[in-house]
Amino acid sequence: MAFRSYNPSCRIGNWEEDVAASEAEIQEFLRKQAAGELVSQTIGQKLGCASEPSSLSSLSGHGYLRFGDRILLRHIASKGSVSVLPTPYPTMSSEIPVTATPNGAPMHRTVFKIELVNESIHSEGDIVKFGDRFRLHCTIPGLGNLYLLSEKFGLHSVPSRFAKQQKVYSENVEDKSQLTHDADWEFLYHNAALRFEHEGQPVPGNGPVLLRHVRSGMCLAVLEKYIWRTEYGNQFEVSAHTHLDAHRIESSENMLEVVLEESQAQIADS
Repeated sequence: MAFRSYNPSCRIGNWEEDVAASEAEIQEFLRKQAAGELVSQTIGQKLGCASEPSSLSSLSGHGYLRFGDRILLRHIASKGSVSVLPTPYPTMSSEIPVTATPNGAPMHRTVFKIELVNESIHSEGDIVKFGDRFRLHCTIPGLGNLYLLSEKFGLHSVPSRFAKQQKVYSENVEDKSQLTHDADWEFLYHNAALRFEHEGQPVPGNGPVLLRHVRSGMCLAVLEKYIWRTEYGNQFEVSAHTHLDAHRIESSENMLEVVLEESQAQIADS
C-alpha cells in the first residue's frame, strides 16, 4: 500500500545547522538595528545630518556683510539655495558636488561662512567690500572643512555634469595653507552700469550680488533647466559661467542674494 513518506514538517539534512544559522542571522540583524548600523540607517543619518537646520549670522546694525558671517546664497530667479551635496555612499573621489536646492531653509549644507584670504589686510569682523577676496567655508558634521572651489575651464579639466561649463565643487581641506586661488571668490555689484562706482564700497546684506570666481573671472550660475535627481530630492545644477544677454549684461542665472538673519527690531522697522 502506497503512502507519503515526506511532508513539509519533516526535517532532513543539516536542519539543525540551518535553523541555527537563520537564528544567528536574525540576531545579527537585530543587533545592527539597535546599534544603528544598518545600511538604510547609515544612509538616513548622513542625509539627515547634512540637512539639519543651521543658524545664519544676524544682520549688523549698519546692514553690511562682515568677514566671519554665516550666509545663505539664494538664487533670485529660482529661490534655490547654493548647497553642498555630500553622497551617503562610499566614493573614491574627494570632490563633493555643489548644486542649488529648492528648499531655501538654512541647513548645514547650505550655510557658508565668509573666511579671510589675506589676514594681513583684513581681520575677522571687518566689513566685506565689493572686490574683496574671500573663501566660502561649509561645515557638515563628519565631513570636515568643505570649501567652495572651481577650476579654470581648460583642456584637461572636467566640465559640469549637464551644461558642460566650468564646474563648481567642494572639497575637504584640513590645512588652509594648501588652498589655492581656486577657492577665492569676490562679490560684484549687480548693476553693470553702476559697478565701477560701487567698487570698494560695502556689500549690503540681504541684497542682490554677483559671485565671481577670482581665478577664472566667471560668475557662479544656477541653471534651473538642468535637474539633478538625488537622495536629497531634485536639485538645480550650479556652474561657474557668466551668462550675458543681448546687451552684454549678466542675466538672471547669475543673480544671487546674500541672506542674513534679520533681528526683530529690523523686521519691525521694515
